[in-house]
Amino acid sequence: VSFTSLLENILIELRDMPDAQYFLQPVNPKRVPDYYKVVKNPIDLLTIRKKINEKRFNNRTGFLDDIKLLVENSSLYNGPSHHITHCGQKLLFLCKQRLEEKKDQLERLEKAINPLL
Repeated sequence: VSFTSLLENILIELRDMPDAQYFLQPVNPKRVPDYYKVVKNPIDLLTIRKKINEKRFNNRTGFLDDIKLLVENSSLYNGPSHHITHCGQKLLFLCKQRLEEKKDQLERLEKAINPLL
C-alpha cells in the first residue's frame, strides 16, 4: 500500500458520500458568476484527486488542509450555517476519522517519503 493509494481510498469514500455532491468538481463560473470574486483559493474533490495522482502531497497535513479549505470556502461563500457548509463539515469529519484510523500506517509511509519526519 502506498501513501497515494491510502489518500485515494479516503478520497473515494468522501466522494461517495451524498454530501459530497457540492464539492465533486470546480464551481462553474457560468452558474455562480461571483464565486471566484469571493473565493480566492478554490478547491474541489476532483482537484484534490489530481494532486494525489501528481504526488503533490508528501504528508497527510496537506491533504487535510485541502479538505478544510473546502469547508472554509463554503463558509465564506454560503455562510457558516448554510446546508452546503454543513455537508462539507461532514466530509471533513469523516476525513479526520479515516486519517486517525490509518495514522500509524500513514506515519510509516510519510517517513519513507521524507526520512526527516
